[in-house]
Amino acid sequence: EQWRRDPIARAAAMLVDAGMTDAELEAVRDEARRAMRAVLDEARESPWPGRERAFTDVQDTSGQGLTQSA
Repeated sequence: EQWRRDPIARAAAMLVDAGMTDAELEAVRDEARRAMRAVLDEARESPWPGRERAFTDVQDTSGQGLTQSA
């Protein structure tokens, strides 16, 4: 029952049902893990962005807007 709420487990089940072998599925998982590790390593090695970037690419759905204090 728990797997029904897990989108990754559901996707894996759908792929297996569609004919993907366990070995192929594991290869996909391994590649995803490698990609995530690479992105995480890059993020850890990158410098923190400057203050001028603090309010860029921020979504605000409250309707109040974001303000930047000096």
